[in-house]
Amino acid sequence: MRIKDIKNAIDHLNNELSTPANPWSQVEGGQKANVGNFHLSQAYGGYSLHQMSNTSGASHDVFRCSYIPKRELHGMIQAMITGIDASAPLLLAHRTMDLAK
Repeated sequence: MRIKDIKNAIDHLNNELSTPANPWSQVEGGQKANVGNFHLSQAYGGYSLHQMSNTSGASHDVFRCSYIPKRELHGMIQAMITGIDASAPLLLAHRTMDLAK
């Protein structure tokens, strides 16, 4: 498993959920965090999926499992994407029903 594979999966996740592709944006006077962005975090020889929580740069561990091996994290991200893809038709049907009321 390569880091590039994990980053590609995270890019796919950000695209599926229409969240910002980059964790940070340039603004006048510095940078601001892009709330909602998913990104890779590395520490202690492991990897974790983090999501930006506010414009100051706070983020949280999405899976709440701390830092884990690359292969395990990639599998968890792929499972998350599969769940999102599977729920998309249900969400669309629900929205359509709400609009019909």
